[in-house]
Amino acid sequence: MVLDIDRGGGSFIQGLGLIKSLPPGWRKLVKGGFIINKFRGGDEKLLSTAIKWLEKKTGKPVLGVLPYVDDLWLWPEDSMDLRPIGNGPLNIALIAYPYISNFNDVYPLILEDDVTVRIVRDPRELGDPHLIILPGSKNVVASLIG
Repeated sequence: MVLDIDRGGGSFIQGLGLIKSLPPGWRKLVKGGFIINKFRGGDEKLLSTAIKWLEKKTGKPVLGVLPYVDDLWLWPEDSMDLRPIGNGPLNIALIAYPYISNFNDVYPLILEDDVTVRIVRDPRELGDPHLIILPGSKNVVASLIG
């Protein structure tokens, strides 16, 4: 289980909550442990007390701590992480409805120098784009209503 420490101070309690929310039979199926992701503190010793606490409360080890890498660009996990791409004259609007999925469908656009992909969450932000992209959805009906 990967805990994203960059999103705020709740990652350790989220790990505990995740384990405790599983039915006891399912907890036994969790064979690995935790990975702390996007750590900005430099010295992992800063986390030692919290790591010991999490391991004691869950019975699962912390397998490692991954540092935050500033210039690393990975495709977003969910629509909350979407951000504009590029700075070219071709204006593309990506409609970010609530249950958006399949971000990799627009991945080829970041390889183009003449493209700007704007993330549109509100109809008032649409403007006059050259192209509108409607990506996939995990829940098409809810996305269309929302």
